[in-house]
Amino acid sequence: MPRAESNRGLRSRTNAAGEEVWYVRVSIGGRMQHFGSFTSAQEAREFYQQAKTEERQGRFFPEAHKHQAAPLLRSLIEAWEIDPVRPSAPQDTTYKTWWLDRCEQLTLTDCTPAWLDDQRRQLERQGLAPQTVLHYLKFLRHLLNRAVRDDILPVNPFTKVRLPKPAPAAVRFLSPSEERRLLKALAPRDRLIIRLALVTGLRSGEQFSLRWEQIDWKSRTLTLPRTKSGQPQYRLLSREAIELLTDLKRRAKSSPWVLPSRHPATHLIAKNFYHRQFLPAIEKAKLPHLTWHHLRHTFASRLAMSGQSDQTIAALLGHASTALVKRYAHLSPSHLKEAVEHASRFGIANWRKTGETKGRP
Repeated sequence: MPRAESNRGLRSRTNAAGEEVWYVRVSIGGRMQHFGSFTSAQEAREFYQQAKTEERQGRFFPEAHKHQAAPLLRSLIEAWEIDPVRPSAPQDTTYKTWWLDRCEQLTLTDCTPAWLDDQRRQLERQGLAPQTVLHYLKFLRHLLNRAVRDDILPVNPFTKVRLPKPAPAAVRFLSPSEERRLLKALAPRDRLIIRLALVTGLRSGEQFSLRWEQIDWKSRTLTLPRTKSGQPQYRLLSREAIELLTDLKRRAKSSPWVLPSRHPATHLIAKNFYHRQFLPAIEKAKLPHLTWHHLRHTFASRLAMSGQSDQTIAALLGHASTALVKRYAHLSPSHLKEAVEHASRFGIANWRKTGETKGRP
């Protein structure tokens, strides 16, 4: 029985066109080198054998093969499939399109730290905020990390790129008077929608896609099967949130959606509500630059101002850690003042006995 040919040093993957392509990993001078793509395993195998032979004879020069054989960066980006269900899908599509427009015929070996720095400068020249520039760069960094994992790329060039560090943005939240102005500018059902956002902190995608089956009225909990993190989460509902949902259920009648559109079989589209109801209302209420996410900030800010811990706020927002909650720390002055006063009480009697406090105002 003939022995099967060895595929040592060979790796295969499916490209954007659905075709199987092959790559070669071979140790040259004690360093692992990567070459490809090849249209068949036979072609890749022949290259591997030739490279090893020439390397033993001192005639193999990797640079002579890298440019013509290295896979295109464009192929790597095109092969990345964006999950349309994820809330970040529209942004990911924007990032993907931007990078595709800038890497025509560019190979992975051409994707150097210097080239990436140039792309960062181009993004900055477009007037994008540092946080947005960071999102663009992290999108490509993630794809290059996968290429390293799959042995297509030896090292991610982003390891030598300094990413922008956005300054913490000021937290925008509604004061009670601003909330009254906003609610007054809305129609009755729209007021329920906005108030529900303010007392739950739900993202717009989470709130507008709610179904009645996700609500447990007895335990006052809400199940979010698919969140920004990709994992199901559970949120506690206040008594007011239950009252708002009860009112919305009466209006929804037989629809399975908490916020049905004119056709009960479909839910209200968040983007449509934002442009047709929300934006006119904030203009009428004279609240410029207010966004839906500021409603979520308002919910978190009010938790902070009531003295809730970072862990509690993170849990109620559905955050995996307290890192993003630090922005609300300055909003709990009464809570912090009480804490610092409590600390100063220790040993105060001994301090007063020394007489050092006499004569002070």
